[in-house]
Amino acid sequence: MSEWMTEWESDGPVRIAVEKSDIAGQAMRRVQCGSGEGAVVVCTHGERVLLVRQHRPAVGCATWELPRGSSESFDEGDLVATALRELREETGIVCANGELAGVIYPDTGVLTTRVGVVSACADCADPSDETDGEVDEARWVDQTQLAQMIRGGELADAMTLAALRLAGL
Repeated sequence: MSEWMTEWESDGPVRIAVEKSDIAGQAMRRVQCGSGEGAVVVCTHGERVLLVRQHRPAVGCATWELPRGSSESFDEGDLVATALRELREETGIVCANGELAGVIYPDTGVLTTRVGVVSACADCADPSDETDGEVDEARWVDQTQLAQMIRGGELADAMTLAALRLAGL
């Protein structure tokens, strides 16, 4: 068997599927979540970067991370639009434009998800729009604070760490 076959699929509002394939005689599985596409935004204002803190049930705690969300397609324009939308919805920060910095795969061993990393510069550090209430807190941090959060384990989200590095921070 060289094709992926659906072994299990959710019937909820977001499609989650476990697929199985026999590759070189070894049974392999992968997980597809939603569209399988997403975007994360590295938003800066001067020398500071914007982080959000929210509870993540999968790991049982609140984590500091970059704003992110699902995208309907992997088109560059859609990824930038998704990133800027998530930034506005989660933090109230509005950015007129962003640029695709690159692509990351959060977990190549299990997930099919591809994530576009978008860099954006905020004209204003203060929220100018309502938020959706999804995050508990948003915080601007400078390079020193960012390094301290990483070294101290306060910022340990792998997608955020990869996106920050890809964006040159």
